[in-house]
Amino acid sequence: MESPNRVRKAKRELVDAARDLRVQQTYAESVLWNELRGNRLIKARVRRQHPVGGFVLDFWIPAARLAIEVDGSIHDDPKYRAQDAARTEIIEAYDIQLIRFQNTDVLNNLDSVLQQIKVVAEERIAKADLKTLVPSPRIGRG
Repeated sequence: MESPNRVRKAKRELVDAARDLRVQQTYAESVLWNELRGNRLIKARVRRQHPVGGFVLDFWIPAARLAIEVDGSIHDDPKYRAQDAARTEIIEAYDIQLIRFQNTDVLNNLDSVLQQIKVVAEERIAKADLKTLVPSPRIGRG
């Protein structure tokens, strides 16, 4: 079992890394952030470079449990594809949907990227809202 101090240190390092990534965001991330921030696309909060489950996600929509990654050409390398696949599997185990876009998609087809994000986010938010409206069955009453 890890010591509480080690866990706190790991969390602090992840938060620091997220802060650094916000300052060093790519141009494509900056373009997408300008469209997502301030509830411009959907009526839900969007965070950028946010730590979740041991990773720093490019964009995170908590209400939709939706992560958005913007990948550069380095992610075309088979080594990075394998790492991305493993990371996606871990993130999705937290009931988080992860969608990926290439930098070129964001820069050349921004409207299409935004539409995809909007559709997925709104569907997931609606499903989450429905779950809270449906009463749980009473067990043990007959």
